[in-house]
Amino acid sequence: MRSSVFVFLLLAMFLPSGFLLAQAGSKPVTPAAGASQPAAKITSKLPHQFIYPGDGFYPEELAKKGVQGEVTLEIQLSKDGKTSVTRLIGSSKSAELDKNALNLVNTGFYKLPENGLKYFEGIYTLNIIFLRDSVLTINKKTCADLNTDLAYFRSVAPNESIRNLPAFELMANIFTVQLMKDRGANGALAFVKSVNAIDNDVAQTCARKPAALLVKTYVQASGRQGVKL
Repeated sequence: MRSSVFVFLLLAMFLPSGFLLAQAGSKPVTPAAGASQPAAKITSKLPHQFIYPGDGFYPEELAKKGVQGEVTLEIQLSKDGKTSVTRLIGSSKSAELDKNALNLVNTGFYKLPENGLKYFEGIYTLNIIFLRDSVLTINKKTCADLNTDLAYFRSVAPNESIRNLPAFELMANIFTVQLMKDRGANGALAFVKSVNAIDNDVAQTCARKPAALLVKTYVQASGRQGVKL
């Protein structure tokens, strides 16, 4: 999972409305006369589609197993605004999530964002991101839930740093934005430099104390690294 996605969401909470604009509304570049590649092959990105537990395409039972991830699809947009998948170009590492992302678009449930931008006929890429946690639910997350997430994450991405676990990315970016507001760049930078150590501390503590709340555990681990949140 790319942390830039979470940064964008969190910055959107604090910046003036309209400051952050999606980049997907630009018209695909039309090749020069005589060019061999048709305009439909020029790709632009659609805004990310976030899916949370309880959605018809992300059942609670699946989320409770720690299954989450990002699917990248190539989308054909017709003149009348209808979408269909042309191919899967990035897997979530979950066959179920990949299938659900394909079904979301091909069954007509995906709708173009109503953000004031105009979308033109052509080929686009669409990232569909299945997330177990959000800024509205993270306060209630327990260490037991994190342990489940970690077990799944390590099974599908054994060589990746746990810093890339969605719950850890979300926590890090929430506190980075808050520290930027309260203590400026230096305060945020001190925290960012300690994130790896904090994440490892939290993982070890949660393994011992599954009933503890994740946020409280994270704040305590930060304190042990000399960062007061």
